[in-house]
Amino acid sequence: MWLKKNGFKGKLATSLVNMGVISSNRHKLVEAKQYYTRALNVYKELDNQRGIANCLLNIGVILQKQGDMPLAFEHALQAMSLYKEMNDHNRISQCVNNIGVILDKLGSYDKAISYYTAALKIIGDMGVNNEVARIYNNLSKAYAGLENYKEALYYHEKYKSYSDSVLSLAKSQQIAELQTKYETQKKEQLIELQQAKLERQKLLGNTLLGLTISILLVAGLIIYAYVQKRLDNEKITQQNVEIARQNEMLGMQKNILEELNQTKDKLFSVIGHDLRGPIANMRSIFDMVLEDEFTDRKELFDVMKVLRDKTCDTHNLLENLLYWSRSQQGRITPNQGVVDLTELVEESLDLIKADAKVKGIDLEINMGEAVLSYCDADMINLVLRNLLSNAIKFTPSGGRILLKIEQSDKHIKVSVRDTGIGVPKENLPKLFDKSTYFTTYGTNKEKGSGLGLNLCREFVEANNGSIAVDSQLGKGSEFYFTLPLAGSRKLADRQLSDV
Repeated sequence: MWLKKNGFKGKLATSLVNMGVISSNRHKLVEAKQYYTRALNVYKELDNQRGIANCLLNIGVILQKQGDMPLAFEHALQAMSLYKEMNDHNRISQCVNNIGVILDKLGSYDKAISYYTAALKIIGDMGVNNEVARIYNNLSKAYAGLENYKEALYYHEKYKSYSDSVLSLAKSQQIAELQTKYETQKKEQLIELQQAKLERQKLLGNTLLGLTISILLVAGLIIYAYVQKRLDNEKITQQNVEIARQNEMLGMQKNILEELNQTKDKLFSVIGHDLRGPIANMRSIFDMVLEDEFTDRKELFDVMKVLRDKTCDTHNLLENLLYWSRSQQGRITPNQGVVDLTELVEESLDLIKADAKVKGIDLEINMGEAVLSYCDADMINLVLRNLLSNAIKFTPSGGRILLKIEQSDKHIKVSVRDTGIGVPKENLPKLFDKSTYFTTYGTNKEKGSGLGLNLCREFVEANNGSIAVDSQLGKGSEFYFTLPLAGSRKLADRQLSDV
């Protein structure tokens, strides 16, 4: 009886933790904290030290997001103490990394960097994994906070390298799984066709034998054999219809494979034309730097700015390529929920602030009262990053970019306006045309692939919104899109206060 009762409590605690993870992913922080706290109490009753440590770690992350840094710090220390007793280096590293994030948000960037570095040493050489990538991303933000953009860029590139490696590994596994399923299904269908053929042959033989016996025996048996033959023919007809249906399915699968090949050809084309050139240029610049051909520090600094721009463009192209290839294969579906758009804007700004500062562009944000939208957070995050990156690319130094969020009774309008070079009137219809993938060079000769705006259109429409552009040549452009409205910040606060 005791074992049965404790087994039920263990399953209850696991379920509560899973509900906490789901609520946290949907940005429902108060709800997530309640689930983790209930799970913590159950684990304490069971004296499950690992469960207690995991709940303390998760609650600390929620407190950190809510801005309660002292209490978040206390939970991280308690969790780390328990993990040390279990000699769990991976979890210890997570605790040290979370402490670094707390210090980072409090503005103690130097101390935060020391904790991030300690977390890397603790986790050791574990190959490609998300935790190492997260630490590199935190190091990049901390150095950016110190305005040490050289180190910030270095760790940002390492973060992207690790993230892209994880995505590449997952994609290779999915392609291999699809190929295996296709081959298995093809073999099964061939076996079914052969069995159907044997059954028809056997059926025909039985029919002929029955007719022969019927002719020799009785006229009445001949009539019976005739009726039986009609029934058998109907069965054969049904089998032929089934075979035709299977052939149609094979044809559909063939078309799917041809589309996948076309997607592959497009990927190779973009990689060959749009990636090879920038990478070759970066290699040449690296060779010149290593050979110490730059004696003037200002000249070297200008070259490094060019190198950084090319690196950012290449990174954005790679990220768009990954999402584009997945969307072409129909493997991206929106995971919609209630999302605070102000948080997405802040995340996007963290990634492009350094680009704008290097180019001397003034960023202005006009969000007013924060609003909630019903959408897929990851998809809209990519839309914001692409629109802001394009605005920086096509705005000259000393320009200005305004990001604005407006709310009506039914939807939210997000706009990105710049004082850049603008788009000729005849080119405006080409911007969102997936058959052309239209692109031009930026003010610093930045190269694009034409995939970004098409992804923006697909992702906005997938979230029940629309996207458009207004532009005047030489005066600037305004890209804007709409999303469904989930409720105002006041409504959300009132709902949370009732929990």
